Amino acid sequence: MKTELRLVMKSVSAAAALVLLYTPSAYAYIDPGSGAFILQVIGIFIAGVVFYFRQAMYQTWHQLQRVGRKLRGKPEEPKASSGQD
Repeated sequence: MKTELRLVMKSVSAAAALVLLYTPSAYAYIDPGSGAFILQVIGIFIAGVVFYFRQAMYQTWHQLQRVGRKLRGKPEEPKASSGQD
């Protein structure tokens, strides 16, 4: 199974390299305003993904911290109280 996956990955990598190396000239022009707009779209997309998946990322991060503490033998930190006693 691993050898088949490696063969597929090598084939895909070789095909991608050929496509990138043998592309004809496009003779296109992207002005600075268009480039800035593309960068803004990419930034907004990344911020949207982080905002949408923030709860899952938060839970995963704390689960990894708990596992790390268990592996190092440190006790788990107590949950913080709300301070309204």
